[in-house]
Amino acid sequence: MMNERLIFNVTSDIVLDDESRAVDGLRRISAGERLSEDWFPKKIWFNKNSKLKIAMPDFFDGNGYYIVSKSCVEVLKAFDVGDATFYPVCVLQKDQVTRVEGDFYTMNICNRKQAFIGAESPETRPFLSNEERALGFVQKDGDVAVSKHALEGPDIWVDTKLHRAFFVSDKLAQAMKEAGISRSFGLRRCRVL
Repeated sequence: MMNERLIFNVTSDIVLDDESRAVDGLRRISAGERLSEDWFPKKIWFNKNSKLKIAMPDFFDGNGYYIVSKSCVEVLKAFDVGDATFYPVCVLQKDQVTRVEGDFYTMNICNRKQAFIGAESPETRPFLSNEERALGFVQKDGDVAVSKHALEGPDIWVDTKLHRAFFVSDKLAQAMKEAGISRSFGLRRCRVL
């Protein structure tokens, strides 16, 4: 999530109910763990200083939760999403009553691969440990290198050595482009070594 216009300042019911559990859940989601629906918000709403949202993107970050539109889920489910799950979430305006038009889902990718090659991805930066890295603020095609292992298995996954990022296969990326939903994702081509 490098596009700040797609990172929305929202509040969720799960954070209000149990903030420490929500923080733990977000850490586990980012690590690619499969979590049950009760770890995800049932509703989110824009904070009081947010602008009114008329048209929503097909994908956005709602305070750490990946939120996707129904049309996005339909494209994703036409491919091998492995253990990924999609749970319905109600998106509300800041009045916490007015529903934002459209059907939305939280996305839990929960497919893990170890294909990221940090030594060949100089535009990434260390994160928390020498083992884990994070994307730089501006990414270009080819900045991230992966091994051939990335070509195996599900079409969407997280890599345990790259913080808060996920990958999609080339065939899924092409389908997302054809469906007109790829722009929100900010897809960048990786080098396969």
